Amino acid sequence: MLQEKLDATKRYSKEYKKIQEQIANSDAKIADNKKDQQVEALNFAVDIATTIADTTFKIMTNNLNREKAIQEKSISDKYDWELTTLDRLLSDKQISQADYDGKKLISDTKRKEEEIDIAKEFARREKNMAKAQATINGALAITSAWINPLTAPFTIPLIIATTAAQLAVIESQQFAKGGLLEEFADGGMVQGKSHAQGGEL
Repeated sequence: MLQEKLDATKRYSKEYKKIQEQIANSDAKIADNKKDQQVEALNFAVDIATTIADTTFKIMTNNLNREKAIQEKSISDKYDWELTTLDRLLSDKQISQADYDGKKLISDTKRKEEEIDIAKEFARREKNMAKAQATINGALAITSAWINPLTAPFTIPLIIATTAAQLAVIESQQFAKGGLLEEFADGGMVQGKSHAQGGEL
């Protein structure tokens, strides 16, 4: 009788242990699934944020270029009209050649000054926009890096250093001929993929 009780106890213990192992395995699978879902959700959120940021900066850049073109055309139209008027006055002999040359020189000088002022202003605004873009891309890259906690301690310092270097490069750009030197030579933004997209910005 005692032996039967001992045998039953052993069987119960084995079954109980097996049930506990099954529960532990099930909990582990649930935890893994939750972790995978969290990673997917974070990746999705970073992708959406990156897309929104890129789209926003493209719209801002397009608006800035359009505004610049409008102001440039306004200056061009104004001084083209002045030149046409001077040409007519000279043709009608209402002014001398000397008067024409003097007034044209003054008009050309003012035109160039206004064009330079506009170019400087828009170069400044482009620089500020590029700095904001680099900062946001760096923040998104850091957020994306935290998805992998094993590599994050190594990648995040690199991202921070790269972002700081990018900002330093942008800040160091100088105005020249209607834009900014190097990356801004054509009056445009720094182009390329963001950190979060695997790029250098």
